[in-house]
Amino acid sequence: MKGISKLADFFLKSMEIIFITLAILVAYFDLADFNFAMNNTRTLRETRLIGEALMSCKDLTVLSSDGYPIKALFDKSSLISYSNHDIPDCITYPKRIRMDIESIGVSIGDAPDDAAYVEFPVAIKENAGKVTPTTMKVYVV
Repeated sequence: MKGISKLADFFLKSMEIIFITLAILVAYFDLADFNFAMNNTRTLRETRLIGEALMSCKDLTVLSSDGYPIKALFDKSSLISYSNHDIPDCITYPKRIRMDIESIGVSIGDAPDDAAYVEFPVAIKENAGKVTPTTMKVYVV
């Protein structure tokens, strides 16, 4: 009987070590995943805020009769004049920003292509008065 109790004691001790090791590993991976999620959430929040600011930028949007920008209604000629240049002066931010409107081939800013982006529904007003719905991609690095 004494041999069985030593074997059971060894088995219980080894199981205890295995469970403690697994608990430490799970806690480590859980914390690492939480840290990644927090960084990703911060980047998405920044990108959304910059996108909202770009949709209200006086240099890019159509102005109403009282001089205020109409949110998310871009002037095509203004977008084309800023194409392949830096972000207009109405937006100042320490990180690199880029906005793309692929339907008219406009890219403003200098953020890299592999950066995360957020899409926004916008409309483009042409000189003839025609309004076309499209999407705008905003990158912040």
